[in-house]
Amino acid sequence: MHPERGQTALAWIVVLTIVAVGSLFLIISAFSQDTATTTVDGDRAVYSQYFDEDQ
Repeated sequence: MHPERGQTALAWIVVLTIVAVGSLFLIISAFSQDTATTTVDGDRAVYSQYFDEDQ
């Protein structure tokens, strides 16, 4: 089963969009790691050195 020409182009657009969004998220999270005090949902970030105490 061979995809139509338009379907192949659409599939590449979807794949490239997912890769672009994923890499952008990784870049933003990498640069904001030092100054981030909250997580995405607004709670205080839990840093690894305090992780064992919270459990």
